[in-house]
Amino acid sequence: MGYSSRHVLIAAACSAVLLGSASAQAQPRPRFHGGQPDRAVQFRLGGFFPTADGGLWEASESVFTLDGSDFNGVVAGFSYVQAANNHLEFGVNLDFYGETVLAADRDFREAGTGALILHDTTLSVVPLTVDVRVLPAGRYRMRGERRVMRPAFYVGGGMGFNFWEYEELGDFVDTNAVGDPIYFDRFKDSGVAFELHALAGVEFPINSRFHVLVEGRRSWSEAKPDESYAEFFLAPRNNDLELDATSIFAGVSFRF
Repeated sequence: MGYSSRHVLIAAACSAVLLGSASAQAQPRPRFHGGQPDRAVQFRLGGFFPTADGGLWEASESVFTLDGSDFNGVVAGFSYVQAANNHLEFGVNLDFYGETVLAADRDFREAGTGALILHDTTLSVVPLTVDVRVLPAGRYRMRGERRVMRPAFYVGGGMGFNFWEYEELGDFVDTNAVGDPIYFDRFKDSGVAFELHALAGVEFPINSRFHVLVEGRRSWSEAKPDESYAEFFLAPRNNDLELDATSIFAGVSFRF
């Protein structure tokens, strides 16, 4: 799937989410919090930590000065959350992550100068997901006849799609070449992979409409780059690109 097609898919999916949200807003909604807002938009910023398992990661680490931890980076996203009742909510999430790492060939340097043979590796992941969230203690508590917002702990799980892109760009070594074995090349592939995730977090109410939150997620996803990429490393490994990761967020929630 090309770069432009990938962004068309993301735009179409976002449009579907927004249209669905607008339709839901147009319907009469019970306000079960005694007048408290029962839906929210959350903005999140945090760290993305790939587990870096699988054939492609192993091949990269064996040939280049590259480690999975080099791809630890910043992730940003937002969620639309709709409450069903005091203990159950539904979320729609869209996140953005991208990181570029400079790496060198482990075994070769330029003849004469001894200079490193360098290239860039870029990974980007855009998960579009839905989930169910359970609030064991609820979002509010009773104080006489009043319902009062409280710190809300939630756990949940869900699924969705990862729109991914992987690129290698720079100088490489062809060990079978006659003469100068160093050449410039580029490999780039993108696609959509199924995703599963679990999450846990807590929201702290500043007032009835503005909350701050801390959240952690664990996601599982596996991409399949083009088969020719296995030959790129001249290694008999599979080229699965594991996108499993742990994400830690801090953010704000606007309830309405």
